[in-house]
Amino acid sequence: MVAGTRIGLYGWTLLVSTLLWLAPLGLAGATDTQALTLDDALKLAAANNPDLKEIDEVVLRAEVGIQRAWSVLLPNLGANAAITRNDSEVKLPSDGDLAALDAGCTAGDQALCDELAATRQIVIQERWMRSAGLTASMTLLSPRSIPLIINGHASYQTARRQARHARAELFYAVAAAYYAVVQAEKLTAVAEKGLERADEYLKLAQNRFKVGAGIEVDVLRAKMERADAEKVRIQAHTGYQLAQQALGFLIGVTPPLVLTPPAAPALPEAQKKDWVKQAVETREDLRAAEQTIAIAERSELEAWLGFLPNTYVQGSYDWTSASGFSGDETSWRVMFVAEWPLFEGSRKIADIRERRSRIRSARLASRRLRDQIANEVREAWLKREDAHSQLLASRTKAELAKENYRLIKRQYGVGLADNLSMLDASTALLQAEQSLAVDELSEKLSVLTLRQRLGLYLQVEANDER
Repeated sequence: MVAGTRIGLYGWTLLVSTLLWLAPLGLAGATDTQALTLDDALKLAAANNPDLKEIDEVVLRAEVGIQRAWSVLLPNLGANAAITRNDSEVKLPSDGDLAALDAGCTAGDQALCDELAATRQIVIQERWMRSAGLTASMTLLSPRSIPLIINGHASYQTARRQARHARAELFYAVAAAYYAVVQAEKLTAVAEKGLERADEYLKLAQNRFKVGAGIEVDVLRAKMERADAEKVRIQAHTGYQLAQQALGFLIGVTPPLVLTPPAAPALPEAQKKDWVKQAVETREDLRAAEQTIAIAERSELEAWLGFLPNTYVQGSYDWTSASGFSGDETSWRVMFVAEWPLFEGSRKIADIRERRSRIRSARLASRRLRDQIANEVREAWLKREDAHSQLLASRTKAELAKENYRLIKRQYGVGLADNLSMLDASTALLQAEQSLAVDELSEKLSVLTLRQRLGLYLQVEANDER
């Protein structure tokens, strides 16, 4: 039974390792036990998973970038107010007062002169001076703003493509976890059946010993077989709970979960020779990478346009409590301004060199991703072919092991087979059934992976349109 235990541990190691890398993507929630289909699980992930909500926030920030780009061309309006405490008050006589002063002094009327000088003066500075105003400005021509606005819209579209791809990745993980739970339940049933066979074997060994057809060692071996079968059953039950926990973590639902076994994922309908082409045309992450190249190229153009002049208009309306020389407390002005940067310490040249480097990096990243996608598709197909071949072999082996166990059990019951033959047949059957369950999961996951590499699971994203 030692070999049977090893294959059980191998099967659960594969299953649990598949689930553990999926679990960190999700959210723990709390709900009552409920029956879920695969589509239900995907919808729950779309509604509850925090990673999807964070993806929406990234898209929102990209949309805000459009608004920020347009703000360069939109008018700016501001208001200001101030109260100033000066050390002293400053007054000067007006031109009219000076003429009256000269006339009064010439006539010898010093009292009139003093009165005019004291009552009719211009206040240049008050001890407590108050002021308020409005300012407005608007860009008339800014060449750099054009590529900035285009890039704002392009960045938003890129973010949406990346978001769709990220959603598809998560939905693939949910589907894989869902199939793993269903298969883990089957592995639990296999372990339960193995324990039943161990109980039957123990009873046969005890009966043979009672009638003198067997020896005590046979009973001890049967008890050991039963103990190993119980250990495998515990491992299977724990693995099933881990699978449930992984799926619940992804979809925001606390186990236990009751699942409806789904149909096996279907192979893509396109011909194998067209799969790489289909993946290159479908994958949203590659489309986003190609848009990044165009954004980088426009960024270089934006740096070159920085050498051209900018024109804008500025206006202001001001009020002050001191009338000043004009004798008027209010004033306004309008300015048409043109700025032409001639030299900024080679900063623009450095910007151009940096953005050319970004263009090259974006092109390399796109080419690398394109090659990676092609490699992933071919690799996924080879793994699917291997998984399918392993599954066919496991089915044949399981059928043969079941027939072998049936014959040996019959012979053992009538004394035509020894104890070791019975042990070997029981171990071989448990190994075959466990391998079959694990290979069924591997084959389903290989098809899911192939679809994901082709970008076909991006259509699941429609379940979470926002």
